[in-house]
Amino acid sequence: MCRVCDRDDPAAAPLVALFGRDGSFPADKLDVFGPLAAVWVENRRNTAVDGGLLNEQERLWRGGEL
Repeated sequence: MCRVCDRDDPAAAPLVALFGRDGSFPADKLDVFGPLAAVWVENRRNTAVDGGLLNEQERLWRGGEL
């Protein structure tokens, strides 16, 4: 999950919002993490991988642009 790539994904956005900009996770939000993660995982199971997009995102990530 990427805070930039997935922020507009309805299943991921609530999870992305829980994490701080540095990637930290607040311990007081642990109770909401489980249900949100379950929704996101189920959504991922029903989503096909776009190989071209994945390769482009990897290229950007490796180049420090993502």
